Amino acid sequence: MPKVSIITPCYNCDRYIGKTIESVRSQTFADWEHIVVDDGSRDNSAQVVRSYLSGDPRLRLIQQSNQGVASARLSGVNASSKDSDYLLFLDADDCLDPEMLSVLAEYLNQHPKVGLAYCHYHYIDDSDAIIETPYFPRFAPSRFGVHELTDEEPITPFVSVFMPAVILPSISLIRRAIYDRTPGWDQAFGQPCEDTDLFLHIALHSQVHFVPQKLVRYRRHDHQSTTNSERYAQQQQKLYQKWRHLESLTAEQKALVKAAWRFRQGRVTPHKGLEAGTRHLKQGEVRQSLRFYGGALRRYAGSFLPELMKEADS
Repeated sequence: MPKVSIITPCYNCDRYIGKTIESVRSQTFADWEHIVVDDGSRDNSAQVVRSYLSGDPRLRLIQQSNQGVASARLSGVNASSKDSDYLLFLDADDCLDPEMLSVLAEYLNQHPKVGLAYCHYHYIDDSDAIIETPYFPRFAPSRFGVHELTDEEPITPFVSVFMPAVILPSISLIRRAIYDRTPGWDQAFGQPCEDTDLFLHIALHSQVHFVPQKLVRYRRHDHQSTTNSERYAQQQQKLYQKWRHLESLTAEQKALVKAAWRFRQGRVTPHKGLEAGTRHLKQGEVRQSLRFYGGALRRYAGSFLPELMKEADS
């Protein structure tokens, strides 16, 4: 029985899937199975995967009509060994550093209360060159604003999981016993909200920890599936409404969801607005700076007022 089941949804990735497979085969941790789900590709993705099959029985190919990333991931889970301890949902254009599985599997072995461990990553371009990688901070609530979690604070609380771009599938090793307690991938969402939805379920059932090592090469290229800002905002609202009305949640969990959304909208968003205002001010763009400062302060005031009124009544 493999200890790690790696699921890779693949759609029109014949240029990259071979490199992804090779990065898995180069792992220092060898106890894995790799299931590539070809999601109705119209290019040579399936042929590329087949060229690797005879060289390693740990690799398998599944083909289905085009049904989307979430469906492909679900198909991969269903085809994987039910006895594996951990799951990794690796995208078809990303690559693992050789120590990735070893480091994260050992971390989960040593921390039984952790259901998901995720690492940092490098951005790479179409030619595999490492490019500038933005830093996505993890935020937690503080008395009058936000606290940026340090590398020495591995626990990523539920409210932080609700933040965009914090956790990605390719950088996350998931304890299968915890995944099995969730509904799995929800096909009603597009990326990246389908990712956040699953990670929120995991955060309800276990701890989520950050491992501050760059162990994945995350590809940025022109053909990536991206979401415009308006559609992304709509998906986020849809995600919040789903979680707000989930019948399976206890009253305490529903309160946690509301608190997470308030924290995001009333603290993190204005915090980023203040940072943007400062950047514009340093560049001499005073009007732009004032616009960001004004919007941020209005959001801050709106988030503090209910708390101050509650304290006044107590």
